[in-house]
Amino acid sequence: MAKWRIANSKGPKLPFVKLGRNIAYRKEAIYTWLEEHEYATTKEAKNTDR
Repeated sequence: MAKWRIANSKGPKLPFVKLGRNIAYRKEAIYTWLEEHEYATTKEAKNTDR
């Protein structure tokens, strides 16, 4: 997750909150991202630009 927060990363861009030295994510943001990246087949997943 730390690598995904880097500006040029190709990982998910999840909103986060920094609490001291800790990073927290809202469950809703994670679930939304997961739903947006769900596929029924590997062919479908392979044909995306994500």
